[in-house]
Amino acid sequence: MEQIRHLIVYNGWFSNGMQLHHLSNLRTLTRVRAGSWIENGLEKLTNLGDLGIYEIRGDVHMALSRSISKLVHLRSLSLMSWDGSWIPAFESFSKHEHLYKMTLIGRLEKLPEPHVFPPNLTELCLYGSKLERDPMVTLEKLPNLRSLCIHASFIGGDPCMGKEMVCSAGGFPLLDTLNIVGLYELEEWRVEEGAMRNLRCLEISSCERLRMLPDGLRYIITLQELKLEYMSEELKERVRENEGEDWFKIRHIPSLIIQ
Repeated sequence: MEQIRHLIVYNGWFSNGMQLHHLSNLRTLTRVRAGSWIENGLEKLTNLGDLGIYEIRGDVHMALSRSISKLVHLRSLSLMSWDGSWIPAFESFSKHEHLYKMTLIGRLEKLPEPHVFPPNLTELCLYGSKLERDPMVTLEKLPNLRSLCIHASFIGGDPCMGKEMVCSAGGFPLLDTLNIVGLYELEEWRVEEGAMRNLRCLEISSCERLRMLPDGLRYIITLQELKLEYMSEELKERVRENEGEDWFKIRHIPSLIIQ
């Protein structure tokens, strides 16, 4: 099958002796379980544009990281660790100029420095990363990021990411869509004037300890939709139309969905 372009392995895996180096024309390899096949030729698939691997275990971390560093034509990368374990640390993505979408499902010891991320990354999804520090400090420096999803409770349910989150002035210059889900420990979110100046859609869900909405939302005049789900009754009272203490922060938003 040397001419095959797209290979999607639904709920399946390659045998341990599988050799992939002859599939030099492969453009898509997704929904495949991790295994020793990664060492047997993944780095040779240099024409890959879409790669998705799940059930990643510790014994393949080094081979996977090394292989991905050589796949510089990637456009989309999706990785899921095994049973909530660690996502492997990566070498620099500075040469991955075409990589615009990343989905990482599993624990991250820490976020890479901004210069390690792909330079043209526009979509980033983090599920169950269990980061202990505010991720916005790093993520707001990604110059081309347009869509960000932080879903803390996808794997497991223990608290993560701390009690405070800050979006500073000038951060997230092109961000269009932000989804924040399951930050159970989050109590305060500060948005400085000049942050997220192009944001259009904001969803906050299952952040039950968040006491109030950020004052800085009133400065984001581009906001078109705000969706609040499974939040505390106290916060819902604060955003009540024309009466709540936080109403002045969001009254300029055309579409408000509070459930």
